[in-house]
This record gives sequence, C-alpha cells and structure tokens, in this order.
Amino acid sequence: MSAPMSTSDGFKIFCSEKKFADAFETARKILLERSGEILGDRMDAPKRKRIIIKAEIAGTPVVLKRELFVFRFDRSIKAFLFGSDAKNIFKLSCRARERGFTKIPKTFLVAEKFSGGILRETISVTEFLEGRGLRPPFSPALIEEVRTLLTDCHANGIISGDVQFDNFMVTPAGVKLIDFRGNKVFPWLAKARDRLQLEFTLGIPAGKRNFAEKFFLLQNSFRNFCRKLRGKPPQHS
Repeated sequence: MSAPMSTSDGFKIFCSEKKFADAFETARKILLERSGEILGDRMDAPKRKRIIIKAEIAGTPVVLKRELFVFRFDRSIKAFLFGSDAKNIFKLSCRARERGFTKIPKTFLVAEKFSGGILRETISVTEFLEGRGLRPPFSPALIEEVRTLLTDCHANGIISGDVQFDNFMVTPAGVKLIDFRGNKVFPWLAKARDRLQLEFTLGIPAGKRNFAEKFFLLQNSFRNFCRKLRGKPPQHS
C-alpha cells in the first residue's frame, strides 16, 4: 500500500497499485456520467446515496462504488477518529492479501472526502469477479466450502455482517465473499451473527451453538420482546 495522496478538491486517496491512483479522475468521471454497466443504484436514498458500476480502469475490469453521506453524529465521529468504512475495508483487504488470503476481491483504491471534519463521500475501485451468486440447491461439497470460507474470513478479521446469497460469488477459483466488513467492537458477537445468518438465511447448518451464538439469540429475543411491547414487528437476526 503506497502513501496516501490528496487531490485539489479534498479527496485523500489510498491505493495498492499506482496505475489506479493515476486513473482516479477517469473513475470519477465514469461514476458521475454513469457511463459503465450499472450494478446498483440508490442515489435517490434519503441518507446514504450509493451507485455501483462495472467498468474498465487501467486495462482491468473493476467495480466502482461511490457513496454520499448525510450527516449522522455517530457515523461522523467514528469516521473522524478511525477513517471511513471504505478506507478500513481497503486496509483489511491489503492485510489479508499479504497473508495470502485470496477469498475476497482485491481492493485497488479507496478515496475519502471530509469537509469540516465530517465524512461526505467515498469512492472505491475493486476487482470484478467473473461468476454467479450463490444459489440453492447446495451440494455437500459446496456447503462445506461456504462454511470453511466464512471460518477463514473470520480468522483473517473479515466479517460479512450481511450473510445473503448475493454476497457470495461462485467463481472458477472457488466461492468468494464479495461484500464484507472489518472486525467490530465485539468481534465475537459479529462472528456469531454471521454463523447464525449462514444457517437461517442460506440454510447451511452452522454446527453446535457456542456461547456467542447463544448470547446473540438471547439478545435478539430480548430486543424483539421490547419491540413487541412498543407495538413494532420483530426483526430477524
């Protein structure tokens, strides 16, 4: 990972390969003009606007993501003290690659923009993976591969945070996790949530319940009990 660079309009750029830093303005233009293949578009969302585009940058097929943020106190304090989520995911990706872990896409570049100490915008450039989303029915071998993938991700400090079919990609090189987070304040609880979602959402048994999973289920039951008292519907883990 090279030293961060700054642009004249306030972006701080972190990159793993210089050719992507040189192509940053090209990436911004594609995002602004929406000139690639749009994979996701939530630019009309009220609080956290997002657009995801497939394109080619520096001769490499990539996924470009741009996020715009409306001020929220907790997120702003966290970003001010520790950097944006995008920057932390970039650092996590680089560390995992240095250890030889290749079951997540490469993150080539992240840029974050602060104004008045408040996070306003992030841009990321990541590897585009050829493949398909995870879909049932699952063979015994695929079940074991997904379970092992999640275990290995946790061992490398990588948390899914949202275990669902489309966040796993079946590629010629095996199953990979394409949407992930870094370790949380309580990583043992975040990992328990991942394992439970693996079972409840994907239908892949997580095995014998450990203490963290039992604690999470108890916490979730108590939260839903409080929601019921307030006349609100329950929320799943």
